[in-house]
Amino acid sequence: MAKDNNQPTLEEWKKLYKLAAKFEKLAPWEWMCDVDVFGIMDPRTKEIAYCSIMGNNREFYGMGVYVGAAGFASLDLIARGEIPDGIDDKINTQKCLLVEYGKRDRITKEEMEIIKKTGVRFERRNFWPMFKDYTPGYYPWTISGSDVEFLITVVEQAIDVVSDFKNNKDKLIARVPEQFLVKTPAEKNGKISWHYKYSAPEKYIENEKIPALSEPDEILARNMKKEMEPDDRVEWEFDYFRAREPIQDDKKLSRPYYPYILFAVDRISGMIINISLSDPGDGRFRIFRKCFIEAVQKSNILPGTLLIRKYDLAEIMKPIADVFGIKIKISNDLRMFDEAKNSFIYGDSPVK
Repeated sequence: MAKDNNQPTLEEWKKLYKLAAKFEKLAPWEWMCDVDVFGIMDPRTKEIAYCSIMGNNREFYGMGVYVGAAGFASLDLIARGEIPDGIDDKINTQKCLLVEYGKRDRITKEEMEIIKKTGVRFERRNFWPMFKDYTPGYYPWTISGSDVEFLITVVEQAIDVVSDFKNNKDKLIARVPEQFLVKTPAEKNGKISWHYKYSAPEKYIENEKIPALSEPDEILARNMKKEMEPDDRVEWEFDYFRAREPIQDDKKLSRPYYPYILFAVDRISGMIINISLSDPGDGRFRIFRKCFIEAVQKSNILPGTLLIRKYDLAEIMKPIADVFGIKIKISNDLRMFDEAKNSFIYGDSPVK
């Protein structure tokens, strides 16, 4: 599903809200739960939306729409309780579009204006529909034009799936191991028909490319290396974690995000030598490397070893470590970093 910033038309909103009202009236959470996952293939992109019904526990009502291999991987992590190390909340793991039902007072002013314009009415006061985009590292946000178009297809087909599930439960839950029921489109003579099949989710392979060291940073590092040599007696713990509260670069336009907080901590003294913040975007690679360069500049010390917990961070830091001639060691024992992190989160931080 292609992401964009296009604004949905009023007709698109009207169609989606009507479908959401119809879906809510069915109340599929009465006979389905979050483990009854099914797929719907988008006729345009052929991506599969993996849908999970929420509300069987009477606490939260709606449907999570996890798109493609990356979306399913996040759903699978949550379902198995395997939240990645260092991430404190599902909001930094969950990759989905959420159709949620809640009380009227949770509807934003902007959402209410759209609802009024569509003329769609909702019979139950505590079941007003809301639509949000959940992207790891970012605050839940308004869906885009392509998201609305996509959800129209998904909710429309999900209405049929949950109804069929209710009427033919024994047939539909007879899953093939490791496969899921997917409602699949077939086009003939310009018309689309839908049929069920079972298929295994595509395996998610994270293919984010780590960029080479930037020319300015490489020049700076090489010049610094001429002035000092790595001290094998010095080890720094180097790691990051997510902030628990979002920040926003532009209060009116930009999407709030949960920044990475990066520490360089002396292994012996526990002193935080440098701290940096970064958004979740591609620019974080240079910020992570720059955090280390600044730590060297501040301390006038070049450590012999960087102790790093996360493999992705080790890969990011390898180019700068190679220039400086220092070693990188993967270690789960970052006790000084963890102490500094806890102090930062819970108070009495040594960072001023």
